[in-house]
Amino acid sequence: ALGRLPNMGFPSVSSDGRLDEWSREPHGMRDYLDVDPGHRHFSSLVSLHPLDHINPYTTPSLFSAAHHTLDWKMSNGGGHTGWSAAWAGCLYARAGKGDGVQRMIQKVMGRYSLGNLLTTHPPLMQLDTAQKCGTAFKEAIMPGGVNSWGETGAVGHDDLITIDDSKFQLDANLGILAAVTESLIQSYDRKCVCTPQPPPPSTPAAGPRLGGDGAKGRMRGRLR
Repeated sequence: ALGRLPNMGFPSVSSDGRLDEWSREPHGMRDYLDVDPGHRHFSSLVSLHPLDHINPYTTPSLFSAAHHTLDWKMSNGGGHTGWSAAWAGCLYARAGKGDGVQRMIQKVMGRYSLGNLLTTHPPLMQLDTAQKCGTAFKEAIMPGGVNSWGETGAVGHDDLITIDDSKFQLDANLGILAAVTESLIQSYDRKCVCTPQPPPPSTPAAGPRLGGDGAKGRMRGRLR
């Protein structure tokens, strides 16, 4: 089946070295103008995470292009919601960039978390340069005098919608845990590997047993 897909199912690489958002075949699509280069979704990087089709061992050239794509999107404002920052953390982990993982952990826990550590989705505002695009947004301006969304309190008794219009969203809670796990151990082709550049630890800690997906849970290790 893969043989019938364009480029064997792998994303193509654009002229500037980034992964394309969609296949150029069979219609011969040309380079396109990206009106929202820092879009919160990382659709072209799905093969890097959560899938493992792109990795430094079997697809080094695509891995390099994926790394370039991640850097490009983040330098243009990517990761501007809780879940997007958590996904970026997972991508940084797969790319072997512990410093990037650490930045996303700090961003999620410091900017997109309530006092009870539930994570939020901030209000968004449309990009000035993409007014004709219905999905091109950026993070709204945070109210003055606060450090995180939701810090000003909730609208009602359920605490799910805050005065500043940010909303509780579980995605970043789960995603940032995945980023921490990926920064420590990963699995490819039924083999578990330790990440080459884990995030710098803030304090010594012990953790639970972890198993790699590719190993079907049969390979496990204890973190210390």
